[in-house]
Amino acid sequence: MVLAKYFFERNLGIESPKYIKSFYNIMERTKDYRWDGNIRELKNFVERICVLLKYHKNQNYIEQLINEFLMDGDSIYSEQNYEDLDLNQWESENIIKVLKKNNLSIQKTAEQLGISRTTLWRKMKKYNINI
Repeated sequence: MVLAKYFFERNLGIESPKYIKSFYNIMERTKDYRWDGNIRELKNFVERICVLLKYHKNQNYIEQLINEFLMDGDSIYSEQNYEDLDLNQWESENIIKVLKKNNLSIQKTAEQLGISRTTLWRKMKKYNINI
């Protein structure tokens, strides 16, 4: 749980107190899970939960991720499309939306997304977003 909390705070930074209760509830549900992938698997799971907590606010997405994860620990790494949820597509669309809102300013967009400019550039390259 200590590592999970570290990854959680690392992903949500100063916003983490706002989501801590939900996070602890989620981790309580997964407490008996054998983390076969060890730290990498735990980190990936926590990162996905953080994205869903921060941006989706829809408990159904979180429930779906937890259920898929508990049914098959490997599914967290698969290219499975969750019904109504494709995190890569969502992230790409969110970057475009925030870029437009900030008049294509990389600095302002990175700040609003809570990531570094380098990370923003890397994600833009990954999703083939050109300005």
